[in-house]
Order: sequence, then C-alpha cells, then structure tokens
Amino acid sequence: MNAKTKPTMPTAIVVEPEPAKRKRGRPSIKDEFADLPVSRQRKWQLRQMARGGCRICGQPASSAGLCLKHLVQGRDYTAERFGYKRKNQFCKSRLLEKLAKVSASTQWRYQIVSARAAGLDVTADSQALLVRQWGALGWEMATVVPQPDGDLLFYFKQPVQAMEAFAT
Repeated sequence: MNAKTKPTMPTAIVVEPEPAKRKRGRPSIKDEFADLPVSRQRKWQLRQMARGGCRICGQPASSAGLCLKHLVQGRDYTAERFGYKRKNQFCKSRLLEKLAKVSASTQWRYQIVSARAAGLDVTADSQALLVRQWGALGWEMATVVPQPDGDLLFYFKQPVQAMEAFAT
C-alpha cells in the first residue's frame, strides 16, 4: 500500500434479487374441481359434464352426460348383459338415433329476407321490428350478412318438427 493513499473501507455488497423464473409445463387449472379429492380422470369427467360434453369422449352430450355414440353403446351393452330380446323403439337413444340419421339440412328450414325488399332502412329499430315479426311466426334469426350494395340479408331458421323428420 502506498503511504499517500488512505485505506478504504470495504463497501457493502448489494445483491440484487434474481427475476422470478417462469414455471415450465402446463399451467395448473384453477376451477371448482381442482381441490376435490378425486383422480385427475374424474376431474376431467366433471369438467366435461359441466360444460355439456360427453364424460367419456368430450363431444357434445345428448343425454345423461353422454354423446349419442356412447349412449347407444351403453344401451346395447345393457341389453346384451341382461339378455333382453325385445327392443324398445321409443327409448330416448333410439329416437335420438333416428333424428341424427335425418340430414342436417332437413332438420332446419331456412328463409332469407332482404332488408331492402322488406322496405327497411338501416336503423336498428326497423331491423328489430323485422326480427320480431318473423319471431312471432316461429322463426329465429340465424345471422345478418351485409351486402356490398348496402343491403342486409337476414337469415332466419325454423326447426322442423320431430314427427316431420321421422316421417322422411
């Protein structure tokens, strides 16, 4: 050490905290089923049923928390297991099967209404009046498509009655 320089006191070492590390992997799900004392598979089933899906495959459920495919499989398994010979033609799964066989285009009737042809202007009140008129006749509005020429096309749909669908 040089005689002319004063000894310096050691300065405090400042340790800066490291930024928080990101967790890797899939984030945990926070919902009403997360803290239940059941298996992860049962939690998945409960989540699917809560959102209206099949508890086996997750497809949209038809009845009893099952899609049509698994509803039919359960019906056939039960019939085989207990040795049933007769088939109930009016059980829910058979009626849903018949309805599913009818093509999707025949389950709904569609009607397209032009706003210009109906004599409407572009105000929301006149459009709401058109929707109410068709709604009173049993039609529901599917969508509205604006046209390049300023016209609006209203697409209405009406469900085909189940008996009409089975008659085909």
